[in-house]
Amino acid sequence: MNRRKALNGLRIIYLAVAAALISWTIFARWGELSRLLDGTRLAWLAASLVMSFGMLGLSGALWRHLLIAQGEPVALSTAVHSTARAVLARYVPGSIWFALGRATLLSRLGVGAGPLTVTAATEIVLSVATTVAGGAILLGLVGAFPGGALWMVGAAIVLAAAASPAVAGRAIAFVAAKRGAQMAKISWRSYLGAVGISVAFWTWSALTFTTYLRAFPLADGIGIATLIGGFLFAWGVGFLAIFAPQGIGVFEVTLAAILFDGGLSETAVLIGGYRLITLVRDAIATGLAEATAPRFTPPDPFPTDNH
Repeated sequence: MNRRKALNGLRIIYLAVAAALISWTIFARWGELSRLLDGTRLAWLAASLVMSFGMLGLSGALWRHLLIAQGEPVALSTAVHSTARAVLARYVPGSIWFALGRATLLSRLGVGAGPLTVTAATEIVLSVATTVAGGAILLGLVGAFPGGALWMVGAAIVLAAAASPAVAGRAIAFVAAKRGAQMAKISWRSYLGAVGISVAFWTWSALTFTTYLRAFPLADGIGIATLIGGFLFAWGVGFLAIFAPQGIGVFEVTLAAILFDGGLSETAVLIGGYRLITLVRDAIATGLAEATAPRFTPPDPFPTDNH
């Protein structure tokens, strides 16, 4: 408990420092930022906002798939609705609130705590494996990553094995058993299906970000494979930076270093603008989910007769 409190405190301090540095960069280097913003194509920004909603659908599909694999039938509409309704919890310091929010909403519909725990943990493991390995392989293939692609393929195999039911699944089940929860194992067939959905999610996420960055002339000379690979790898690095909520700052600086030769602070701020797109999306999605919440709320088993 003390360790968790210390980590949350570190995250809050980190966010405060990051906010100060971003503010300083905007004010101190406004001239350079203005030049980067010249010629911005608003249609590309609008397209990235529209595309970003697909990420919520794919995330909901992954949760549904994993829950069904554990004997918990959940409708796709219900899984997507819980995703949209809880998504603003991503902005609360700490790494558990989004998953906890989704799990809470689904548990009210009768979904078991054990399968929800496995689902949340598996999603995280698959996300790290997909982003780090996928990004490294793409960057290696285009020559933007030292060492070539061969050992990257080996890294992908190791990461995939670590995320498999044979390894990660047993580890999660062991931890759950220590906490008194009984969990169904995920079969290899279901696991491979989850891998496919995770790859689809992160591919769509990378394409959404690429669409955002294409709004700025600065990115015109960068190939799509480099953009996608850089996005995936940098986002994976942000995942691993447990002190940075949502990888804020770590993702931006890492990707700016991969894609651009100079102007690290300005380009990192420009890349960070993508978070404004997802923030707008999350606000819209949550509003719509709250408006339609009665459709997904179970009836009161003991209704009160007021007549």
